[in-house]
Amino acid sequence: MSATISVRKAIPADTDTLFQLYIDNGGGKIGQKRDLLRNGLRKLASSPGLGFHIVAEAEGETVGMLRVCFEWSPYRDGTFWWVENVYVVPDWRRKGVYRAMHKHVHSEAEEDPTVCGIRLYTDEDNHGARRTYESVGMNGYMMELFETDFVYGPRPT
Repeated sequence: MSATISVRKAIPADTDTLFQLYIDNGGGKIGQKRDLLRNGLRKLASSPGLGFHIVAEAEGETVGMLRVCFEWSPYRDGTFWWVENVYVVPDWRRKGVYRAMHKHVHSEAEEDPTVCGIRLYTDEDNHGARRTYESVGMNGYMMELFETDFVYGPRPT
């Protein structure tokens, strides 16, 4: 028997749980920047114009999260919802947690006439995630992300 997975928009009281999920997901790359992360999560929780988190819960525990950020597209005269920082607790992977979160985000986005689509990035070698995203109807395009990171600096080569 599978557990019921419920999905909802995160509230400010979820900040500590989200913080721990980010730590679990980010591992060592967060390092000494934990206070920066905690402050960023608090700011996002109190600034809806920046985006929002979605949490998935099952058996009284938070088992997944994702963040939605916004990108205005003049080509579509609408806003893309970018799905970022997807994380599902390892014991809950392949049990429908992401699918439930995606369904929730998709439904909310479809109901908002200002939203023109949903996008996300994933590593090209993250084959399991890519299969999951394809299974919910998303299409992958080969792109490479370029960035200048003022906080963490260049990625090690």
